[in-house]
Amino acid sequence: METFKVDDYNKAFFEEMKHLGCSLDVEGREFAIPDNKKPNFSEVKNFYFGEAKNLTPFQKKFKTYLESNLPYDIIIKKTDKGMFLVDENDLIDKKDLISLLGKIGAKVTRTMNKKRHLLNTEGCVGKLK
Repeated sequence: METFKVDDYNKAFFEEMKHLGCSLDVEGREFAIPDNKKPNFSEVKNFYFGEAKNLTPFQKKFKTYLESNLPYDIIIKKTDKGMFLVDENDLIDKKDLISLLGKIGAKVTRTMNKKRHLLNTEGCVGKLK
């Protein structure tokens, strides 16, 4: 079993790790990752601790739109799989997020570990002001 040492508390990361079934050793400050969850863990780790991909001009505009219409404690990051949104403190319901995105033609493609939402922005190209 692999372990991953954590130095700081990150609520969203900890919740995803818990959802994956990883156990936290509080004294050693490390998560134990089951062998069958290593690929999932790798994706979670890369999202929270890896470098973000550069946003296109449209994606920057889209990010600004989301930041102005959602609570302040959101994370929007682009990875190899696309743009993700994380509501760190669960201040917006998923149905409200879907409704907001629907107004501009965007949608949630997939929700990972009940925390990260993969966004599809194809339908909102040209609809943002």
